[in-house]
Amino acid sequence: MPLRLPRYLIGSALAALSAAASGQALPAGVDCTDIPGTEPVLAAGRIVMVGELHGTNEMPAEFLRLVCSALRRGQAVSVGLEMFDPNGALGAYMSSLGDSGARQALLAARHWNGMRDGRSSVAWLDMIETLRSWRQGGLPLTVFALYDAPGPGSYDQAMAARLRGERSARPGTLILTYTGNVHSMLKPVPGLPAPMGSLVADLDPVSIGLSSEGGQSWACMGAGPCGVNEFPAQPAKGPLHAAAPAAQTGVYTLQLNVGRMTASPPAVPVTP
Repeated sequence: MPLRLPRYLIGSALAALSAAASGQALPAGVDCTDIPGTEPVLAAGRIVMVGELHGTNEMPAEFLRLVCSALRRGQAVSVGLEMFDPNGALGAYMSSLGDSGARQALLAARHWNGMRDGRSSVAWLDMIETLRSWRQGGLPLTVFALYDAPGPGSYDQAMAARLRGERSARPGTLILTYTGNVHSMLKPVPGLPAPMGSLVADLDPVSIGLSSEGGQSWACMGAGPCGVNEFPAQPAKGPLHAAAPAAQTGVYTLQLNVGRMTASPPAVPVTP
């Protein structure tokens, strides 16, 4: 089943973060703890790019834990999401109360009604709602779309330009981006356009590739229809829920194993 964060848990997370800021202990059941191996890179002024396999429940949840752990330690955080948002629907939702009207306006945007490759999943929508709740709760968090204004050049060039703009606007803020895994690579892949990560190499980013032990995702792969894709069980790539040096040297800095994946379908149901 899709992973939704209940409103009582959002409230508990906010209380936990506030408690941490005041030196109080975190309540049981709220996981904003540091992910082993990531503490040194979640620093002020750093860019950390996180690459996912689109269409799972577990990978957005792991990204949220990274954001939450940084906020818990008092970091100001700016989150950049791989979204097409030329009309500012994401920003409007972040400033809203998250009511049904605001959510309907968000879901009416083109991003949620184009290609259903996992970036428009239920898990992504729940992730965005959680970020909105944290921001509205007064935490030092901003959220922006990496592809907000089509321009000359490739898709990755546009995202790299937007990331540079955010770095210039918030030089002392930790920037965490969340994209498909190829876009977060630190060097080009033969036959593909240069990824965003390689285009901002001069900014000394850290790249974390999310890995799994198999399972399911909802994605658009090859020439077939979009839907649930099966991935056979595979040996663990490092310890569960902990970051380790990436096996692909120079492509990612770290890899982070999320365990078995489950598929998250589109937030706007697909009609035949």
